[in-house]
Amino acid sequence: MERRKFLIGTGSTAIGASALVGSGAFSFVRAERDVELNVESDENAYLGLGETSAYASGTEDGQLELHWGETDHGGEGLNENADSRFDDVFKITNQGTNDARISFHDTEGEVGYDSPGATWYYSEDSGWEDNEVNEDNPVIEPGEELYIHVIFWLTEYGEDDLPEHLGIVAEEP
Repeated sequence: MERRKFLIGTGSTAIGASALVGSGAFSFVRAERDVELNVESDENAYLGLGETSAYASGTEDGQLELHWGETDHGGEGLNENADSRFDDVFKITNQGTNDARISFHDTEGEVGYDSPGATWYYSEDSGWEDNEVNEDNPVIEPGEELYIHVIFWLTEYGEDDLPEHLGIVAEEP
């Protein structure tokens, strides 16, 4: 009989102790904190997009825009039925605090460097270094830059195939 009382007493003690200690979980917490955000132009943001050619310029709202239209010297666009290469069109600078893997996407949202009518290249230094498409998605550390180059393929594709949008994706590697 003493054994039974001992077991009941031990069980009661264990239940009481677990009620006092608890699991540490909670169902709801509401905490208000101050948040400070700065929204900057493309050139000054964590992922800096900067002008390096006459084909890239900042708009009034600070976004980088690429254009191959009318020039101050009488040019009005790309040559018909010709392939045209442009080096150092713009640069991407990692001005944040973490490494960033860079990739592109076209109007259909597909990630890659080749889109109908255009191929996008990158190099770590100004100037086109080779004739190969950079198919890997480079990782740039804080403070590093990538220079972006493009070839428009109008001998193979028509004017309607040229990209109207270039999405730049930066994600944690």
